Amino acid sequence: MSRRPRRSSVLTPQGLEGCILFLKKPGDIDDDHLERYDLETTVFWHPVLVLQNHNTSNETTVCILNTLNDCNAEDRFDSSSCHFYLAIWPKHPPLSGQPQLNLQGNVTLRRPGYINIRREYLVHQDMLQPYDWDEPTNYYRLTQKSFAVVVAKLDTIYYSSRLAKLDAKNLARKVATSRATESVVNAARLNEDIVRLMAVKKALPPGQSESDRQPRKAETQASFAAVSSKATRVRSGTPASFSEITRLVILFLLGAAMGAAMEAAIIWATRIAGPAWRAWLIRRSSEMIMQVWRTVPVMSWKVGEMIVIGLKMLEKTVAAWGRWFAASFWSVMVPTFMDDWTTLD
Repeated sequence: MSRRPRRSSVLTPQGLEGCILFLKKPGDIDDDHLERYDLETTVFWHPVLVLQNHNTSNETTVCILNTLNDCNAEDRFDSSSCHFYLAIWPKHPPLSGQPQLNLQGNVTLRRPGYINIRREYLVHQDMLQPYDWDEPTNYYRLTQKSFAVVVAKLDTIYYSSRLAKLDAKNLARKVATSRATESVVNAARLNEDIVRLMAVKKALPPGQSESDRQPRKAETQASFAAVSSKATRVRSGTPASFSEITRLVILFLLGAAMGAAMEAAIIWATRIAGPAWRAWLIRRSSEMIMQVWRTVPVMSWKVGEMIVIGLKMLEKTVAAWGRWFAASFWSVMVPTFMDDWTTLD
């Protein structure tokens, strides 16, 4: 309901402003009025305080009077709601500091109550009837001072609610503006990212992914140390590096040299010692070769694994070779040696 400005005739005795009337029952009101004003069912058949008459439209602004079933407002409501209920004598204000309203001529209502200033209602004048049919329509009227208090209270509430609505609108407008600005900024950033990605995609050769592109100067300067150290680790850990191949060749040559030395030692031992000495020499030589091969440092565990496999194969080969060589030497050289020894005797 739009609030209309108060007229100067509010406090004059000629109008109905300040009078207490009765709002009719829904069954006694024209259907057009019920459909137009659409009031709550709890509002009907209640005494009302006329705040202002609008003669051009035959409408009236009113407030509801509540008797609260002959209870006191302080017993029904908390302190935050009691200030909406203005007591009409002989009712007393529910809170200290609230005004006491009085009727002209010390008239009292049939059921004392409170004026509920929480809300105003706009009704048609045909929806109202006198508070008491035995008395004139303006018989129950607030004093000018009491009515001025009610109007001031309503204006204060209206002003506060109006400010709250304005603040809410301003806040909503600010929020909407900030969200719109944020959306524009996000859209601009997204557009920049899309343009940058499209430029990068156009700069790449066909079939080349973005991860394979050459880094820009800023990226190179930012991650130079990390990239260099990573590349160094990858190159040093490669199984096929030159140093590992060289070391593997040296190990094989060392094994071959030790095999040749072992063969010469076996031949020498068979000429001056018996089979037990020859077997011990072969076993000891094999153990020495294995120890040398296993204690030589390698560059990576893969090369070490290859060396261990090669040593095992070499061990089997050397052992078989040694057994074959010993058997051949024993079958050929020993008879010859014995013949020579017999000839010398």
